[in-house]
Parts: sequence; structure tokens; C-alpha cells
Amino acid sequence: IELVDTAGYVGQTKTWAFDDVRGEVADKARSAGLTALAGTHVVALVLDAAAALKSQRVINSRELQLVSQVFAEGKALVVVANKMDALPGPRERKLYLDTLHARLTERLHDGGSLALVQMSATTGKGVADLLPQVLSTHLNWDMKLGTGKLNRWLKQLVIDSAPGGTSRDLA
Repeated sequence: IELVDTAGYVGQTKTWAFDDVRGEVADKARSAGLTALAGTHVVALVLDAAAALKSQRVINSRELQLVSQVFAEGKALVVVANKMDALPGPRERKLYLDTLHARLTERLHDGGSLALVQMSATTGKGVADLLPQVLSTHLNWDMKLGTGKLNRWLKQLVIDSAPGGTSRDLA
């Protein structure tokens, strides 16, 4: 197992604003992150719950773009909701997680379930859950899928994507 910390994901059009040398450092960080993404099987996307509380958005457009890229490249995804201790109480944590789940499920297109780890790197709560979830996600990602099940899923995706399509579970 090789774990790579990409030090954040900087959108290509915004690199100039991330350092004091017109984006030179950010460009190199972005390039290194994309290289790491190309060579991985599972991506752990770490989200900042404290930032979400301040911005009133559970996930920003840059992070959603990365989610789309992960799926487009056929990678598995583990979403890590960090700084959960920054949310005031259980009701707010549940609302954050439910909203995050709904927002990300829109991107999944019924392509699988969402692997989500709640944690606080500061307190250590939930940190021990991360690696087992990554391993479990990798096993599911690497699982062989029968042609019949894949064809049924694809047929339903086409129906659901068509105007007036209906959703139903084919599992």
C-alpha cells in the first residue's frame, strides 16, 4: 500500500493566487497531485467540515470537479469528512453528512455506494477508521462484476437519464 498526500487540489485556473511567485509552487503541486491520481486505485478526498460550516456549502465546486475526475478515470473514492468536531452538535453533524451524501450521490449516477469516513485529525477520533475503509473500498472496486448485472445497470441508467425516466433498484 502506498499513500500519497497531494497537499490539496488546486484548480488549473486559480494557481496564480495560491503563492507569491505567480503560481509556480501551486502549478508544481497540482502537477504532482494529478500524477499521483493517475497512479492510484483509491482516492481519499478529505473535506473540511469547519470550512463547510463557514461557507454553508458541504462541498465546493473544485472538490466536485475532483470527484468527477476520479470517477471518469475509473478510480474508487473514499470521502473523508474531517474536522467533524468543529460542527456544534449531533444534529448539525447529521445534517452535514446527509447533505454531503445527497450532493455526492448526484455524481455517482447509481454507480455504487458512497464510502464515507467521519473523523477529526486534531482529536484523533475516527482516524483509525480511514485505512480499513480504503482497503474495503479497494476490494469492492477490484471486484468482478457479471455481464448480466452490468447490462441491467446500464439499461436502467439509460432509462433514468432519458426525459421522463424513472428510477428503480436493479441490485
